[in-house]
Amino acid sequence: MRPLRVLSDPQLALRIRNGDDRAFEELLSRYADMVSYHAAQFFASGESEDDLEQAARLGLLKAARTYRPDRGSGFHNFAVLAVRAELITFIRTAGRGKRAMLNGSLRWEQVVGEDLELGEITAARQPSPCEHVIVREELAHVVSVITNKCSEAEQVVVARQLNGASLGEAGAGFGRNPEKFADNALQRVRRKLAAAA
Repeated sequence: MRPLRVLSDPQLALRIRNGDDRAFEELLSRYADMVSYHAAQFFASGESEDDLEQAARLGLLKAARTYRPDRGSGFHNFAVLAVRAELITFIRTAGRGKRAMLNGSLRWEQVVGEDLELGEITAARQPSPCEHVIVREELAHVVSVITNKCSEAEQVVVARQLNGASLGEAGAGFGRNPEKFADNALQRVRRKLAAAA
């Protein structure tokens, strides 16, 4: 097997489409500066630096999954467009309040037990019946992915974060650098959720 570092960006993109997580890590290391640069362009939006970086990474992942070399565009230019599009979508969605379910107080035990009070998720206003159904379906999907695709350690980190723990607290008991462990675990969970979207 050829080392990933010698593969071209389009070759890495093909591996990513086939589910190779290591290929995405290699691609992300190549495009880390570009991702950070474009995320920084949106800091004035009021969103957190971490959220913007994550949205930019998601844009790079989407670029890898949808890139087709036969369409005449180089991967770099395509990736830049995908990253910027994802950041713009993230900012617009945040502005409309559609991320309220991520900002509310949500206990993992409630989601797993399917005993979820929607008022805890969308505390700002009462959802319509249609929104209620959509949120429940999205939560069921997220719970299914976390339960079936994530390791026990990743599930523990997610549960602690949902209960308001800091990164250090969420990674407590998992090695010498719990904050880094938790951050890495959450990034893996986000990638798994994005892959299952």
